[in-house]
Amino acid sequence: LIVSAGVDGKVFLYGYPTKKQTQYTPYGTMSPFTLNCFEHNEAVWSVCTNGKLVFAACADGSVTAWEANLDAQKKYKSVYAAASSIPTSVTMSPTGSQLYVSHVSGEVIVYDIETAKTVSVLESRSKIHAIQIASHPFLEIAVTANADGSYRVFDPAAGKCVDMKQNAHTDAVTSVSIDTNGVAMASASHDQSIRVWDLRNLGITIDMDPNQHRKKYDEAIHCVAHHRHSPLLASGGADSIVKVFLGD
Repeated sequence: LIVSAGVDGKVFLYGYPTKKQTQYTPYGTMSPFTLNCFEHNEAVWSVCTNGKLVFAACADGSVTAWEANLDAQKKYKSVYAAASSIPTSVTMSPTGSQLYVSHVSGEVIVYDIETAKTVSVLESRSKIHAIQIASHPFLEIAVTANADGSYRVFDPAAGKCVDMKQNAHTDAVTSVSIDTNGVAMASASHDQSIRVWDLRNLGITIDMDPNQHRKKYDEAIHCVAHHRHSPLLASGGADSIVKVFLGD
């Protein structure tokens, strides 16, 4: 399944064509993909899925969970009680039993997926807008990309922010992604740069050439993501370009 969300409040769930279906259509709006739609009253900033449920962080302050199938659903299966701050991003814990949610206030809230109850609230060292959150592939660690150009490392087990990198970029850090080996982390920013960090010491290992994406309306790079199985890193920018980088 492919999941997408937008400022129109809609979450779309796309099903891949079966082996019996053609993957290519000749003309018109016909698509080989099956489609489902979950509607919210306000913009949806982030989605993630564990294969059984689709989680959506909404601008109305809620995080909703929908069944990850193509059956018609008029209402979400469960809702995770929101804090006083608006959620900005959602991701799964390495075990798949918990949900990490970042907020405009900078705090990270950990929810139990089964009960939809709050496990812990991880306070940031400063009330800085957390734009996105990423989880480590096998350690209980979460990293937030922040509007002040920093990224922060949280330990949900300890219940606190354990480390941070101030001035990681000269503009807002919009996205972070940790590779499947759990050592390298890529960060992207509106300063048009992509940097790769060693999580063991928070040092830069690769500082890519600047101006990876052209700026548009003071925005540059919106997202970076590692491939699950191959040494590839992709980035998407405000210039409507997606780039794929090959690692060593």
